Amino acid sequence: MKAKTIFGVLAAIHILIGMALTGMLANPEEALKQWIAGPIEPDILLLISGQLRVVICHSVGAGLIMLMARGMTNTADARRILKGYCLFCGLVLLNAGYGALFATAPPIPVIIMYIVGFGLAAYGAANAEVA
Repeated sequence: MKAKTIFGVLAAIHILIGMALTGMLANPEEALKQWIAGPIEPDILLLISGQLRVVICHSVGAGLIMLMARGMTNTADARRILKGYCLFCGLVLLNAGYGALFATAPPIPVIIMYIVGFGLAAYGAANAEVA
């Protein structure tokens, strides 16, 4: 499989996650109703909104990095970036597992997208070719 295609799919996954989370930023009270009963303190809303903005920027930024990586001309470098992406996804999935066990797990579609991204990057790290 071409590295350009793999980087494009990974970019789409991250930008999609970032855009989906932007919807939560518009009305955080509605998103938090399932976890917090009763009125939500303004300080808590500010904290959660700030954290959400960080995650959105991080996800869109990772997507943009993957878009820029589509122009790579060296197979060894492309595979190295995909290995690094596997480590990144591994850390994100470990964090999601921790959240599921001790706090609040991320939404299932987000976990699925990270698992797909991890699998695609792992495949690409072993088999990707730059044309």
